[in-house]
Amino acid sequence: MTARALADQLNMYFVSMNSIPIERATIKTTEWQALYTALMAELDAQQAKIDALMLEFCPEDMTPEQLAEWGRHQRPVEEPFDLVSFITAREENQ
Repeated sequence: MTARALADQLNMYFVSMNSIPIERATIKTTEWQALYTALMAELDAQQAKIDALMLEFCPEDMTPEQLAEWGRHQRPVEEPFDLVSFITAREENQ
């Protein structure tokens, strides 16, 4: 089971409850949702790093699911990138 699948199952379980008793404290559903959202964002960021490294160094080892997930997160560049202007501007700011 993947980390995302486990987190999704936990989310479905906890959201169905009004609160979760944890050692004398209680986590409200809204607090759980905020925690879940933050954890999913962190998981997505870490997976993106892994996918980018795999794509660069060992693309032949990527599964079709990894390639599809990586592809879903690609965005078109809105304007052409001018490397010479970028380097010149960076050198001027140093």
